[in-house]
Amino acid sequence: MARQGRITIENYTSTKDILIIKKVPRVHEDMDRIHKVCKDTFSYKKTFMIAVTDSKKAYRIGLRDWIAKCHHTYMAILDKVISAKLSHYEERRDILSKFPDVVNVLIQDRNIKEDDLVTKSGVSRPIVKGVLSKPISYLSNATYNRELTSIEEKYKEYQHIDKQSILESHII
Repeated sequence: MARQGRITIENYTSTKDILIIKKVPRVHEDMDRIHKVCKDTFSYKKTFMIAVTDSKKAYRIGLRDWIAKCHHTYMAILDKVISAKLSHYEERRDILSKFPDVVNVLIQDRNIKEDDLVTKSGVSRPIVKGVLSKPISYLSNATYNRELTSIEEKYKEYQHIDKQSILESHII
């Protein structure tokens, strides 16, 4: 039990936090003072500072600023990862979708040069290079269609990803 003049603070904390603030009986006390004591008792005024570095300099920031900075940084990294995955799957999807066109031109003339293959098939050079990196027998394989549908599913999955739920699952 703590006493502040004519106001007492009693701590009954056990499994729950219980504090009782009351005025001493038969003593006149101003309600503004009681309000101030309650506010001071239940307000935690310590400021926490954290030393952080951004690989260039070290500085101190408050806890809330640090949390906001971490959240912003994590979301930016997540954006980069998602956009990299989307571009990767988009590139693979483009290569696989143009695969039959390039292979048909290639089957007609096996000794065709890459530049002529680009003009005859009407496909861009990076896609032609991606197609040429795979064997021609790949087209007749059943894995071609499965891989194309798998890539399209993964692409849609990354398009509709919820960044906030990923953040919450990593924190909690």
